[in-house]
Amino acid sequence: MATAELELRASRRPRYRPWLQRRIEASGLPLAAAGVAVAALQLAAFFGWMALGWAFGVGSADDDWFWREMVGPNVIMAALIGWVPVAMTWSRRRAAAELDALAPALGADAARLRERFETFPRWPMALSGAVLAALVLPIVRFDPGMRAGFDQAHGFGRAWLLFVNAEVGWLVTRAVLEDLRVARIFRDAGQRLALPDLFDLALLQPFARRAAEGVLLGVVSAALLSLIFAGEGWASTTLPFLVALILVPTAVALALPLLGVHQRIQAAKREELAGIHAAVRTERAALLAGGPGARLPALLALRAQVAEVREWPLDLPAFARLAGFLAIGLASWVGAALVDVGLERVLR
Repeated sequence: MATAELELRASRRPRYRPWLQRRIEASGLPLAAAGVAVAALQLAAFFGWMALGWAFGVGSADDDWFWREMVGPNVIMAALIGWVPVAMTWSRRRAAAELDALAPALGADAARLRERFETFPRWPMALSGAVLAALVLPIVRFDPGMRAGFDQAHGFGRAWLLFVNAEVGWLVTRAVLEDLRVARIFRDAGQRLALPDLFDLALLQPFARRAAEGVLLGVVSAALLSLIFAGEGWASTTLPFLVALILVPTAVALALPLLGVHQRIQAAKREELAGIHAAVRTERAALLAGGPGARLPALLALRAQVAEVREWPLDLPAFARLAGFLAIGLASWVGAALVDVGLERVLR
């Protein structure tokens, strides 16, 4: 078989994508509806598991502990589990669109960067998710707040607590690391970008959009997580550590898409200014020698214009977009808090 045919078959081989993303895409549902469906299935699994325990005589639907300390947090946990895969799907769709918008300026590098984007690192992501999922056991063992709630639960409740926290660790870790991986691709794209005109940086808008889009998943996830583990009976002394595990990579994912193109703009400015300085020296020498030096004022004005070119691809719309995504995170925190308070009042 010819080498070209082997390469063609390899290029057509389906690339791996996370199972839940494939199910969301195959469902044909709008992303919001898909998120609600995943959350509803998660909540149904919770009630089904607990009902199974009741059927075996473990606990009872009349247990005050169940309604007081399990239902509210698990509603928010279901919202988080529904949110993460949907946000990851949306984030990847947006990243693909931004890479397509940058393709003309990337030239031959566009295909290579798109290939990196499409190649999901299955096993490194699986290992990272498994490590964070495994952290559930030491957290439950050594965190006083979590340990108290765990000891109070019966066998079915303890099994569910371990499962659902491991599930969240698995999903959130992979999603946050995927946003970080995509951010690195945009950083490399920025470093290879062709800048035809320093005075027209409109083609850099995809970098600013990607930077803002990369924070949405992490900000909302951290907001929901903070509510899950900060409620009465679920307080966790490891909460700052858990939130930091989300927000630190999210902050890096915000900065990386801007960093590469920032370096490219700086390099282009240095190159442009070096040429202008050389021309200014030539004109000044001619003027001092009695020549006309007619280009000197224009060169000095051009040098000032180049020096004032902004070195970060950020403008008012980019800041507004970022502020909007941060506001969504705050709104999700407030909304989930109201749900938690409402459930407590109804169930207690």
